[in-house]
Amino acid sequence: MKPDTCHCCKPPTGGTPVTINNRPGLSAIAYRVGDFANFRQVMFQAISRSPELHHLSTRLSDDYAITIFELWAAIGDILTFYQERIAGEAFLRTAGLRDSVLRMARMIGYELAPGSAATAFLNFTADKGKHVQVPVGLRVQSVPGQDEKPQKYESLETITVYDWLNEQAIFPAPVGINPLAKGSMSAYLSTGKVGLKIAENLVENDCLLLFDPIKTELEPVEKLVVKKVEIEHEHMKVRWSGPVHGTQWDMTSRCYKLVRSVRLFGYNVPLEYPHPNKNESTGIIDTWTIKENNFEIDGDGGRQLHLDSRYNDIKVGTPLLLMEGTKQQSFLTVTAVDQYDKTLGLVSDTVTRITVTPQFSKIDDCRQVVIYELTGPPISFWGFSYPDSIDSAIVYIPGHRIDTENVEIARPIKKNTYQKGFTVNLTDIETDRQTILNDEKIDPITAKINRAELTGNEIVFDAITDDTETVSLLSLDRGSASNVTGLYSARIEEDFEFINARSFLKVTIGKVGPRPIYFIKRVTFNLQQEAAWLQGMIRMADSDPLFRQSIVGTVDNHFIVLPGVRGETISFEKTSNDETVIVGLGLGDDQIKIISGFLSGRLDSVLAYTNLSPKISVRIGPVGPLTIKLDSTKTILTDVADDLQSKLNSVSIAPFFKYARVEVFDQRLAVFPGMIGTLPQDYLKIELSTNNAIALDRSSALLLGNVASASHGETVANEILGDADPAIPFQKFTVKKNPVTFVPSSAEGGVDNTLQLFINDVLWKEVDSLFDTSKKDTVYTTRINNDAEMSVRFGNGVTGARPPKGRANVMARYRQGLGLDGRVKAGALKTLLDKPKGLKSVLNPAGADGGANPETLDNARKNSPTTVRTFDRAVSLLDLEDLARSRSEVAKAKVTWVWCGDTQVAHLTIAGQGGGYFSASALARIHASLTAQRDPNRRLLMGNSKPIPILVTATLNVEATYVAAK
Repeated sequence: MKPDTCHCCKPPTGGTPVTINNRPGLSAIAYRVGDFANFRQVMFQAISRSPELHHLSTRLSDDYAITIFELWAAIGDILTFYQERIAGEAFLRTAGLRDSVLRMARMIGYELAPGSAATAFLNFTADKGKHVQVPVGLRVQSVPGQDEKPQKYESLETITVYDWLNEQAIFPAPVGINPLAKGSMSAYLSTGKVGLKIAENLVENDCLLLFDPIKTELEPVEKLVVKKVEIEHEHMKVRWSGPVHGTQWDMTSRCYKLVRSVRLFGYNVPLEYPHPNKNESTGIIDTWTIKENNFEIDGDGGRQLHLDSRYNDIKVGTPLLLMEGTKQQSFLTVTAVDQYDKTLGLVSDTVTRITVTPQFSKIDDCRQVVIYELTGPPISFWGFSYPDSIDSAIVYIPGHRIDTENVEIARPIKKNTYQKGFTVNLTDIETDRQTILNDEKIDPITAKINRAELTGNEIVFDAITDDTETVSLLSLDRGSASNVTGLYSARIEEDFEFINARSFLKVTIGKVGPRPIYFIKRVTFNLQQEAAWLQGMIRMADSDPLFRQSIVGTVDNHFIVLPGVRGETISFEKTSNDETVIVGLGLGDDQIKIISGFLSGRLDSVLAYTNLSPKISVRIGPVGPLTIKLDSTKTILTDVADDLQSKLNSVSIAPFFKYARVEVFDQRLAVFPGMIGTLPQDYLKIELSTNNAIALDRSSALLLGNVASASHGETVANEILGDADPAIPFQKFTVKKNPVTFVPSSAEGGVDNTLQLFINDVLWKEVDSLFDTSKKDTVYTTRINNDAEMSVRFGNGVTGARPPKGRANVMARYRQGLGLDGRVKAGALKTLLDKPKGLKSVLNPAGADGGANPETLDNARKNSPTTVRTFDRAVSLLDLEDLARSRSEVAKAKVTWVWCGDTQVAHLTIAGQGGGYFSASALARIHASLTAQRDPNRRLLMGNSKPIPILVTATLNVEATYVAAK
């Protein structure tokens, strides 16, 4: 038989059932056994094989018989079409209905992500003088932009809003500088009221005189012209019109406002003059002799000066600087002023004569002398400055320390006076309090408070790893030594004498006293001897440890008196027996200064180091810790003190170190930071923890401290779902308002349901499944259907308890709202819907974080196999991607190996829905969630995706047959 090679005898279409062959990865499957043409052709072929119908030879559609066949073919076509649709819903990749995907995902233990609410940090502002409690659930609404709707947020935590934490300027740790270094164009004045008093006497174009009686080998003086005096937070800053030129100036140099410079009488007199010689017998001048003028000045033992003219406005108490070239500089004070007829050679005149103290040295040539008349208080400077940026998690707020627990900060300066600021108690600053760091250049940084303390110039000595013994050997460790405060007297003149045989004073320490003490007049006054006497008298004045343990020492003709108990004050007052001795000893209230220092435990006169290279660590206030190396050959206590002082002075330029003094008082090392008698700047020191790198511009850096976390959604309270009936197994109720809010968390799944269910006012617990629950477990499950409606289902009395019977006793409390609509911009949340008394305003410094719409079908198809691929554990890189994507917030994830030093670590890059970025706290939360599902011994790095723009440049050529203009 000849084969059919031309296919002319084949029917035009195949029969049924049609062979089905679907390759993997299709988005739609073929599942039809036939269509209209297939069914029509099969029935036509069956006509020929049926004896009853073999006479029906027509195949035209207008024949009624054929029409019936075609109608049945159409029915078959319709049935197979829908059968294919139904079959498509049975496969995850091809299902088109959300409900189909839901059912299939649940079969492998996967629930479609319900979405999540966006979160934001709210910064509250309290009225001045108010402390306000912000509760959980305080409502805030956004101000919508164009084409936006207002979104409601609620606070997620309770905080106390303090007025002082509304907004505070913060600073980095100050660094030591020489304020008068060569090239300096500005300097901070001394801290506190001293600097304000100096600033009050300075105006533009004032001339300042720099001098140093000790360093006369270089330029003896330098003049600086004031350009501007300005306020910088709690400091006063002076700017010069030109730079400092000298290299010898530092904080020990003296500086005063210059009034004028005058000369001494005779400065313009010639070296020689003709002297007439008279004949003794005739009385007639017969010869002339050339004589030299005597320009030397002894000045009544170095106390009187004759000026070059009459100056009626020089007053007693005026400070002067006498400068004789580079031979001498003497700082003098005018004690008397009168007019005097003075003659030198042939020149005579009535000039101003001034008496001064102390004595000046003999002047070899009065023509070389210049007298600078000075005025106002001495100008002193602060030996610190602030770096331009804050790059540490430790920040400082300048203030005034009230006591060990309280500090006054943010004191505005008006009319050279500190105005009332905010008083802060350290106990008000809770650990883990949320804050935001902000400046004008970068996005806000979230941080939490780890610790807050007051700091100024307190000293802390510590051991170091290489040497753990030296600090204890010197009794400088925290257990043996302590910071102390005391009294620093005015300078005591070397020629001071007691007037009476016994001179009485009264002393008060803390709240004990006053107690009488006395001094005995001796042949010669010896300051060290009187210090020992004063210490003995105070100790005998009262049995209280305040007196018994007091210490008195001397430093540079000054008394230092330290009370027996740390932190207590000490004061002296005069008696009617002698009203002058208190002034002579520099112990009057207007003469003394409060100093702080560090006192070691008692030591032997001879020490022996156990380490050949002894080292200790020291921190003074905000500076340090620094390591200093001591000389092991110094064993005598006084030599140890000198060595310690030398090493402190050289380890840092900061005044706390450079000008520190170490003395031996009562067999103890007494360390005084900085220049004794100068007040330190106190700070509220705040240690923060943050997941961000800190790089703030110091000029605009702010700490926002009244920060509470909030999330999108509004609370629906006490909604009655219905009546519980224990006769109904697996009783089901539906929540009335949807979508129910899910908030981001570090738990498995990445979100927490805000629904709380109460039956007869008893809270029941939500579980993922009723499986493996007992009849006594008060639990329920939740499901979200295709319309985003949430339902709750109870047990049947076997797996899960049945709810007790009651009328309207099933009550729900939840929040409504989630998705990308809640991702508001920075500054949008500023309408307080709930406003407690004293609460002024609210604002979100940064844009909302996270937020996700319910999981799409495409994502569900991709993510649902995660449950069987990973079993909620990450053992491979792809597992990390799968688990990350299973969180509502994460739209895309990509993981790879990267090298970190010599270790290979996993790096996961994630992106939020709508291309959103994750904040550092959100990244940390997701990281914590993933860490619970992986091996924590292997490092995992996480970061945001970065969009990379692609620029396409193209040239469009118009074909000649087209009109180019159109």
